[in-house]
Amino acid sequence: MVFSYFNDSYFWVVTRFTGLEGAAALRGWSGITTAVWLGSLPLVLIAGAVL
Repeated sequence: MVFSYFNDSYFWVVTRFTGLEGAAALRGWSGITTAVWLGSLPLVLIAGAVL
């Protein structure tokens, strides 16, 4: 999951539950998903090297 955007249904689920609107939701949720993706990349590379 990298950079969630307006056409992603899960983006709208998170937006509705958090009460965010428009640009704030795009900055917040998309930033979080991108940060999680970047953080998990080293773990995937380590797991690939071990397995």
